[in-house]
Amino acid sequence: MRFRARGALVALLGLAALCACGSPQHSAIAPPSAVDIGFAQDMSTHHDQALLMSQLALKDGTSAVKDIAAAILSGQAQEIGALRGWLQVWGQPPANPIPMGWMTMSPSAKPSASMSPMSGMSDMPGMSAPNATATPGSMDYAPMPGMATPAQMIRLTNARGKAFDVLFAQLMTRHHLGGIAMDRAAIAQGASPLVAQLAGQEITEQFQDIAYLTAVLRSYGVKVN
Repeated sequence: MRFRARGALVALLGLAALCACGSPQHSAIAPPSAVDIGFAQDMSTHHDQALLMSQLALKDGTSAVKDIAAAILSGQAQEIGALRGWLQVWGQPPANPIPMGWMTMSPSAKPSASMSPMSGMSDMPGMSAPNATATPGSMDYAPMPGMATPAQMIRLTNARGKAFDVLFAQLMTRHHLGGIAMDRAAIAQGASPLVAQLAGQEITEQFQDIAYLTAVLRSYGVKVN
């Protein structure tokens, strides 16, 4: 299976942002909405965990997951570069002070708009808070859709071989599904064509990854819902 031939597109998206630095009227990136900014901040953080999980897979997994882990590591690192590059061009910080608040904002929301973290997510198709009973800082809390909890990351860190492959495939599938929901919200509610293009690309690639990860689980005799 061939994974993620996307470096050229990500590079072009980054170049478009850089070229627009001297052109405030450039419709592709200016002015960004609060949704665009929040998405760029939160998706880059979401990707950070995928990079960590993939690094563990290269070290502790078998050949069944190493290729896809390497592809995720390369592809999402490039996307992080594009997302954080846009934030720099937009004059915005890399971290979102209100994680996931943008998910229920209107397309016309200005960058100063705010909402409480995770508010409204349970009302959106395919979305729910990671763990409604967990509190920030607890071992069972994940700050964004699909992200692994600290407890799950410890389990992954301690796993080896087949046990690692299975847990990695399960956690990365969930991670990708959360990312897809974020991508869809960015496309529906954002203002930047650059953001929409990257989000659409992520949806396609993450579904491809999920199909492969599902095959890995089935090869190990693990039931897939």
